[in-house]
Amino acid sequence: MIGAEPRSQAGGKAAREFARRFDMTAASRCTDSWWRDLLRLWRPSGVASGPKGLRLAVRDGYLNFYRHGQSVARVRVQRDGGLASEVHWKYVWPSTFSAPTGGYAVLQGDQAGLADLPPVTYQGQPTLQAWVHAAEQYAGFEKRRVDAMVADNARVLDVEIGLPGRALRIDLVELEADESGLWLQCVEVKLSRDKRVRCAGPRPEVLDQLEDYRSFLGDQGNAGAVARAYGETARVLVELADLATRAGNPVRLDPLVERACSERIQVRPTVALAVAVDGEDPNWSNIHRQKLIDAGVELRDV
Repeated sequence: MIGAEPRSQAGGKAAREFARRFDMTAASRCTDSWWRDLLRLWRPSGVASGPKGLRLAVRDGYLNFYRHGQSVARVRVQRDGGLASEVHWKYVWPSTFSAPTGGYAVLQGDQAGLADLPPVTYQGQPTLQAWVHAAEQYAGFEKRRVDAMVADNARVLDVEIGLPGRALRIDLVELEADESGLWLQCVEVKLSRDKRVRCAGPRPEVLDQLEDYRSFLGDQGNAGAVARAYGETARVLVELADLATRAGNPVRLDPLVERACSERIQVRPTVALAVAVDGEDPNWSNIHRQKLIDAGVELRDV
């Protein structure tokens, strides 16, 4: 998938603990116009992304800005304490047909460069919006549906969640609250026509995927790391919302995000499955949906 984050390899011991963090001192110091423009295009959970809006995800040491599942900008802190953004070459030089070495342009100050390709000068929001438009051409129906789910739920805390040692990613992490406190609920999204959620036999392939996730999240050590990571995610999001507001984008986060900055978070080990029906698909409702329910899957129709 063009512009998606590099995926970790399946199998083997995880290289490091699941973590989320970002240097907010560097973020607050940065005055580059591209950084302010990214903050202005940020559309938090609970808000429609609209024609050019971006979703923001906190990663382990960097930020990722997505357009319908396509990574438009990966913002990192450089050794000198400044910020730089990595942008897929196909968005910056869309008329180039041969992939350059490295694959990602590095945007620092007002210059984006990569290998032997001519440098590009960042010229404000029109440049960023052109990259957003280029990225969107690679977005599929499933990721557009995920974006719509984020727009409908202000408690979505993260998207495109890669677990250490797993090649697949969970689509969404939501915050929930009950009498026992705050919970993280992960949600996997599939299309009803995806062969992983339907089969001639009794056991759809997606059950193995959900069990893999449960095995990871059900481990006490992993669950603790995930809970700590999303407490830090909440703190970073709150500070970024303040920066975005000062940049002219009045971001408002759900009160549960504010609570997650300081309250204990628990992790539900079972990942819910949300299935989007793509067009007419009577066999989904008549046959395949029931197989998942019979297998004990927490199923959501979207």
